Amino acid sequence: MRLYIMTCACFRYTSIAILLFISACAPSPDFTTLPDGSKWKLLAFDEQTERLDSAGLVIMHISALSHPYGDTIASHYSGSFVPDDSEIWKFLRNRFVSDSLSYICASQSGFPGINGADSLQYNIRLLKIRTLSMLRDARMLELLSLDSLIRNDTISGRFSEHSGIWYRTISEGDTSQVREGLEVALHYSGRTLYGRAVDDSRMGSGLLRFVVGQENQVLPGIEAVLERLHKGEIAEVIIPSWLAYGERGSGAGIVQPFTTMVYIVEVHDLARE
Repeated sequence: MRLYIMTCACFRYTSIAILLFISACAPSPDFTTLPDGSKWKLLAFDEQTERLDSAGLVIMHISALSHPYGDTIASHYSGSFVPDDSEIWKFLRNRFVSDSLSYICASQSGFPGINGADSLQYNIRLLKIRTLSMLRDARMLELLSLDSLIRNDTISGRFSEHSGIWYRTISEGDTSQVREGLEVALHYSGRTLYGRAVDDSRMGSGLLRFVVGQENQVLPGIEAVLERLHKGEIAEVIIPSWLAYGERGSGAGIVQPFTTMVYIVEVHDLARE
């Protein structure tokens, strides 16, 4: 009987401790108002101690709601953001990696970096950061790797340089040359210098069709090589980060900042003049 009473007491106090712990860690159900009038609340978190105040780049996922205080998701966006002096970044600098939160803007300006977004409420998941020192190291590592690569006899003897990229023909095409203003259909696959595959049109949405010369259709490095290619030609192209995914990398960190890319590009079709 005595053992039973002690067990019950221990269970009771343990249960109370667990409830107190959960209450202390559970996100508040109410929004907190910031000095600029914006509101936020924590949705989830873990034990990460990496705060965003040291970030030179933040990788995050954002769901934009269709109207203020609504629950309909209008759009998703995963990508890399460079912190600036906007009000939302003044707030985010005090948050931690792996926090999930809801943020309601005080103005109609929308979330910085999401073009065309006119929603006021966003659900944000902070995925990872890159500090300024990490970015400087990555930049230097790329420059050293790229310099070593292009000095290699195999590369210098097989590849030609054009507008900051290096390319070689794998399979010849016909006499129809790609030119600005023509519609082109491409197949492509991309990998890092170390062989990690990150992009493949045949595994994704299929042929990419666009008019040559239109902005933001393909990576600048791919657009640069197109003016040297012909219908049916397949080429391999080495693209430095500043003509690929740049200092931010690609969405959700699939391609890291300052990553040289290698693409196989096939001019599958070319519209008649």
